[in-house]
Amino acid sequence: MKEKRLENFRDVLMHAVRERYNLLPQISALAATLLVIATFTNLIQLTTFVRFLIILLLLLIPTSLIGYLVVLNQAEECAKRGLEELANNKLTDQIKSNSFLAYLPWGIVAIITFATVSTAFLVANSG
Repeated sequence: MKEKRLENFRDVLMHAVRERYNLLPQISALAATLLVIATFTNLIQLTTFVRFLIILLLLLIPTSLIGYLVVLNQAEECAKRGLEELANNKLTDQIKSNSFLAYLPWGIVAIITFATVSTAFLVANSG
């Protein structure tokens, strides 16, 4: 009984961590967008401080996406270990295999990271 309760609490904790990481890229992207829109509409001037904020928010996007993928990978590995224990180390090939789709999010995040860092570099060197 105690083990089941501990497992439930661990699952709730892992879910909470995943959801927190899920929010970070969205918040960063929205905040950076608001700053950029405000500078284009001349609501605020593009000072060094505003450039710094835009760069910081832009760099938080790939950082949080990478963190999110790491947490998801850890959760996946934990689930695989649990399934192996329950199946007496007789997992199907589908669960064991690492397909192209398993690595696709990492490739997309790498592209987003390159684009975001390039954009942050351009913002830093403009003006």
